[in-house]
Amino acid sequence: SVRWLMVSTDLMASKVGKGADRLQVLRRFPFASELQRMAVVVRHQGPGVGHLQPAPAGAPFPLQHDRWLALAKGSCEALEPRLRQVPEDFQATQDKLTKAGFRVLCLAAKELPAETIKGGDASHIPRETIESDLEFCGLLALRNSIKPEVPKTIKQLRRSYHRVLMITGDHPLTACQVATQVCMSECKFLVLESAGGATSSTDRGKDSPLEQRAPLEWRSCDDHGKSSKAFAPEKLRDLARKYALCVPGWSLGQLSDEEVGILAPFVTVFARVSPQQKELVVTALNKTSHTVMVGDGTNDVGALKKAHVGISLLSCSGSGPNGQPAKDMMDQAPIVRLGDASIASPFTYKGDSIRCCMSILRCGRATLSTVLMMYKIMGLNSVLSAFAMSVLTLDGVKLGDGQTAVESLLNSMCFFMLSRSAPAKDLAKQRPTGSVFAWHVLLSLALQLVVHMFTLLSCWQLANAYRPAGYKRDLEGDFEPNLTNTVVFLVLSAMHASSFMANYEGHPFMQPMSANKPLFYSLCFFVASIFLIGSEAIPDINSSLSLVEFPSAEFRRHVLGLLALDIGLSVSLSAVVGAVAVRTGASAAEARAAEWGLGPPAGADRGKKSK
Repeated sequence: SVRWLMVSTDLMASKVGKGADRLQVLRRFPFASELQRMAVVVRHQGPGVGHLQPAPAGAPFPLQHDRWLALAKGSCEALEPRLRQVPEDFQATQDKLTKAGFRVLCLAAKELPAETIKGGDASHIPRETIESDLEFCGLLALRNSIKPEVPKTIKQLRRSYHRVLMITGDHPLTACQVATQVCMSECKFLVLESAGGATSSTDRGKDSPLEQRAPLEWRSCDDHGKSSKAFAPEKLRDLARKYALCVPGWSLGQLSDEEVGILAPFVTVFARVSPQQKELVVTALNKTSHTVMVGDGTNDVGALKKAHVGISLLSCSGSGPNGQPAKDMMDQAPIVRLGDASIASPFTYKGDSIRCCMSILRCGRATLSTVLMMYKIMGLNSVLSAFAMSVLTLDGVKLGDGQTAVESLLNSMCFFMLSRSAPAKDLAKQRPTGSVFAWHVLLSLALQLVVHMFTLLSCWQLANAYRPAGYKRDLEGDFEPNLTNTVVFLVLSAMHASSFMANYEGHPFMQPMSANKPLFYSLCFFVASIFLIGSEAIPDINSSLSLVEFPSAEFRRHVLGLLALDIGLSVSLSAVVGAVAVRTGASAAEARAAEWGLGPPAGADRGKKSK
């Protein structure tokens, strides 16, 4: 349907054969976020007539013209003051298209006098001359195609009490419509506008003092701004619970840094913002929470650097016609390359979907939980080992080389398999524990330590009752198998196994232990081996480990009972403390969500479950 062929980066020709029209780009004025527009100077050669110029009367056809045109495109508010004549329905048409979710660009052009282009050189023409006194050519409406996974991802983030914001350069009405379509809010949108109706940087007086600027007010998108609410920072919390708030860049520029810091946590959409304003918004959000920024262009570099977690999206690379790489040329539009945004962000996702932020959050929480789990296991084992190497050693208790090697190998295997634990599939509402000094961590470790010490002392005293009457402690002598050594070895092994079972984090930030098959089977083998050795079912195994035979069946049952008590009681107490901590964290998360207006409406989840 488009009868034009892109011959090279700067040359296009119509597909009509010989004598076709040719358009050659002589100079580019790249798109600038601050100006919200771009322009080119082109040379038109061919039988067509000049822009908006009628063919001379009686002239033979086809004519051969050689003309120079200035073409411009940009936002409607940026090009409207530069048009020679603005259509009557210009604003109404723009509002209609933006409310429908279209991206709207204004197209304009004019024909340059031949004397302006000296020898085909357009480098001396100032940009202001090119972009002034333009003829309106139409509005280009681009449909925003929403990827199916975007609404699902945003719903999951909101259900886990994460605030989702949109920071974009699009028109506020377009951004609000897209935000509604992707389920960022179910409330009506209010847009922060100047009471004087200023919608551009030239109108709002950016360099003027704050007290001299026009007052700001909230206007509804649905009633064409007929109803308004005064802008009051102290009432933002209550207003954000009833409405979704949108702040355009021209209004953001009128606020002080303190007002931006108060406003940012309650806003759903920031529209028509510059790269510097994106950076300003992220900086303000960093003061009240942790931020995750997802961006895909050069305009997002500053914000990606400021965010606590920056994620760049790589979907395609810049290329010229016929798939050939485009070359950088002076005075031409910069080409976005794969490394631009990824250099500024610690994470890069090879795709164009925001679902990558879910993986970052789930894996980040799982990593924090795994580190905390490692600290708890190592801390508990260190205390038990310190007791064994001090008090028990002074009592003459020693472990043989084979016993130490076997236990160390089983512990190392469990530690290695622990790193294979996967994050939970769903984001939890509560935040993970960020310190080993949290109350539930210390309480769980204290209870486990009490159980372990009670078991160890009980078994130690039980074995000491069978010592010979003339037993003498030989601290410097070689290892000799005895009953106390055998019992202590079994108890220490059971304690190390239970430390993995009791301190595994699991729900709600990691998948249950049964999902980590290698760890689950390793611990099952560890515990089964302990009870197999303790029951003396295979005497050859006990003999190879330098373990002596128990004096009676009653003694064996007593020891096995204490081993089962140690494992069962420590795991149960840790599970109870963990469940209370999870419930307490969920209650704190719900209280914080109610305070800040996070999460979907109250009936959204219940309606989904009923279906």
